[in-house]
Amino acid sequence: NMDAVLRWVDQDSGAARTWNTSGADRARATWTVRATDLSGQTYRATVAAKDNRATGPSAGGCTVLVDTTPPDPPTVTSTDYPDDGDPHGSVGKTGRFTIQSASDDTAGYHWSLRDAVGDNTVPVSTPGGGVTIALDPPTDGPLTLSAWAYDEHGNTSAKTTYTFTVAPASSPIAHWKLDETEGTTAADWAYPGSPDDVDLPLTVDGAEWTGGTAADAANNHLNYLTFDGRDTASTAVPVIDTDVSYTVSAWVRIHQTDIDYTIASQDGDVNSAFMLKYDGESQKFLFVTCNQDSNQSGLLCPSTPAGSLTAQAGVWYHVTGVYDFGRSQVRLYVNGQLQGTRSVSDVFDADGSFILGRDLYTGNAGTYFAGDIDEVKVWDRVVSTGEIERLGQHA
Repeated sequence: NMDAVLRWVDQDSGAARTWNTSGADRARATWTVRATDLSGQTYRATVAAKDNRATGPSAGGCTVLVDTTPPDPPTVTSTDYPDDGDPHGSVGKTGRFTIQSASDDTAGYHWSLRDAVGDNTVPVSTPGGGVTIALDPPTDGPLTLSAWAYDEHGNTSAKTTYTFTVAPASSPIAHWKLDETEGTTAADWAYPGSPDDVDLPLTVDGAEWTGGTAADAANNHLNYLTFDGRDTASTAVPVIDTDVSYTVSAWVRIHQTDIDYTIASQDGDVNSAFMLKYDGESQKFLFVTCNQDSNQSGLLCPSTPAGSLTAQAGVWYHVTGVYDFGRSQVRLYVNGQLQGTRSVSDVFDADGSFILGRDLYTGNAGTYFAGDIDEVKVWDRVVSTGEIERLGQHA
């Protein structure tokens, strides 16, 4: 058998360390050198073969740099959730945080809401750069974001903590009761206590105000809008940012079960970012999101899988679609009960109108709705399952 010797010489002090290994003739020799065994930073490394009679000449001669210095602890900032002690945002409302280290060898960052260094890891695009992360606060009240910088050699900085306060669950940013009974405008119900509440009326194009009968009152839908397969009701501006968390819900009653319908959507240039739909073939409600606002190859619009509820004509249903940014997931609920969940990797931010009664796909408006729509609500956050269950029990 042939032995091998690895020799490292500290280029500053001249001190040498050697490691021996043995193996069969012509076998590869390997060594494990731990940084904790070394006191210097720059070494000259050579190897030599050795048997029981002599040690051969050294070969190699590479320079090894030992880096045990961690990056500087990062800073954390956020305009969505400032660390000023005041409540901001809402439970389930996506916020962005910028993490930045002053060290030019920073290779990435770890972050966590649970003080766990391995929870989430984000590499940088260029050494020493910062990153912007986005997260949905899971609870209200004070939360602490822990962050660490790391370099390419595995050194991790001391922890930085960033404490921010999350406001309680927020009201809808848009709520159309659809109780007007006449006219071409559907009012957006006001929530005076909500800091994000703005007036977003719908312009009604063709849909008719109906209801008002004793049977409607018995169904808890006294007044509503009826669509005949050609009508819409739309806002002048976008209602939500569709690349962060949001929730859309509506009470609907379809007129036929064998036709595809879109209840609500928000336009991009050529595609809707989302479509709250009914599928005539399966007779199931669906929630669909698209990954890009173009007709180029790679366009995908996955939907939630078909759930257990089969829709019937003439019956009111409460339909809710949720895009959960934090989980990269879409969910569909009918009458407060979860029907389907699907993971989504890409979405886009649609900057067009919010539409009742149709969708937009590859530049073509279609899948027009025929039926009744009432009590439409939109949130710029994830609405919890418990909230959706309660909403699904009451008109």
